[in-house]
Amino acid sequence: MSTRIVCLKNSRIKKARNRLYKMPFGHKTDMQKFASDEGTYLCSSCAQPLFEGDKRFEAHCGFPSFWLHVAEGVELKPLTSYGRIRTQVVCSGCSKHLGHLFEHPDTPTQLRYCINQEALKYVKG
Repeated sequence: MSTRIVCLKNSRIKKARNRLYKMPFGHKTDMQKFASDEGTYLCSSCAQPLFEGDKRFEAHCGFPSFWLHVAEGVELKPLTSYGRIRTQVVCSGCSKHLGHLFEHPDTPTQLRYCINQEALKYVKG
């Protein structure tokens, strides 16, 4: 393995740890089997309702993905770090970083909320 690849991997790991971002495909949990349930995904810090279980879909990106958020549950903020323009998704209750919002042509809203699994707590409905 080249030194450049090792440095890149170490840099990504450091960012994940320092900013509390999680790497995709990191841990498989029970959350994956609730993709179409009627439960609710809450903020793991303040229990603010964020997403409904029936709005979750498999985007094959390694993170839980949703196509619609609970009204007033999240705030969207522009993010221009690393030379890219993105939309950051944060909890409206505690301002915790949840993930990012992307365009996605295969959803009813044409959007994909790509959310860090550690930011969510699932409550079965």
